[in-house]
Amino acid sequence: MSENNEFVLFWPEVPEIFKPLSYEHLSQAKCSFCNEALTEKMYLLEKSFHRDMHTKEISQQFEIFICRDCFTEINNAISEESKARMEQFQAQKMDTPYRRKLFESNYMNINRWLKYCAVTNKRIDLEEEFNIAGIFLGDTMLYDGLPMAISMEGLLQMDEVYSNKTRDVLDDFFSKLPPDILQKIKNSPLVLI
Repeated sequence: MSENNEFVLFWPEVPEIFKPLSYEHLSQAKCSFCNEALTEKMYLLEKSFHRDMHTKEISQQFEIFICRDCFTEINNAISEESKARMEQFQAQKMDTPYRRKLFESNYMNINRWLKYCAVTNKRIDLEEEFNIAGIFLGDTMLYDGLPMAISMEGLLQMDEVYSNKTRDVLDDFFSKLPPDILQKIKNSPLVLI
């Protein structure tokens, strides 16, 4: 999530896949960590999905809302070593200029954004487990390098970037989540970029 407030680009409408299951409307959402209302706050929404490889049906495993303040607290807890390694990982694995060009050329076609894993570049529709993430301000979806889809393989690659110290700090931070969310994310790394 960007540290500045200079968002000019936004999605004209929230894609169906990002509509929350926990709330009737995004305007009712609360941060999963601090429980603050997100009506007029910037936040990250991450969702995890499982695809039945026989029927191809997709079921949502969890959704997590992280307000900017909590995201900043998490980011500040990450070691400088891990931040540097993540920046290097993103530069090597994630084609950010391509994503920016995609946005500028046809940003309203959300399917182009979520068709491929942002890390492995493999088709998401062939993946059994994957996450999507987007940045929002109230009920408006913003462009901040997101939205993106990441396969479980990509999430595990990203998770390997973190130092043991950062993993311990993140585990401690995530232990503050409500038990129902904590249980669901227990075996699934999060995007958190």
